Amino acid sequence: MDGLQRRLATLKSEAGFTLMELLIVTVVLGLLATVGLASYIGLRERAGDVAARVSVREALPSVEAYFADNGTYAGMSLAILQAEYDAGLDDSLAFSTLSERSYCVSAVVAGRFAHVSGPDNPQPQDGLCPGESPRTS
Repeated sequence: MDGLQRRLATLKSEAGFTLMELLIVTVVLGLLATVGLASYIGLRERAGDVAARVSVREALPSVEAYFADNGTYAGMSLAILQAEYDAGLDDSLAFSTLSERSYCVSAVVAGRFAHVSGPDNPQPQDGLCPGESPRTS
């Protein structure tokens, strides 16, 4: 019986977490989750920007090959470039303002846009081609 009483006394003296301690832990975990989610969203947006720029940049050799073969950018389309130059071109590409000496190619990936207005400015820029309507990926 003496052992049982010692056990009961030990159980009574052991304290659990207080409500305040549990609330503090909950608040800290909530703050950590908020910071993590904000970082994830920012990372996802940057990844979409980079993927759109890469898609546009990958199309440029095919665009220039089309120009070398035809002497113009007019009449160029994604279907033609995929069939004749690079079957691996991203289906999110679109072409606008095609003329004899200039073009604009754009891509949308995960809701993020990039474009190149060429051939004078071969560096991908954020956004759509001038005058182009928004579209989905």
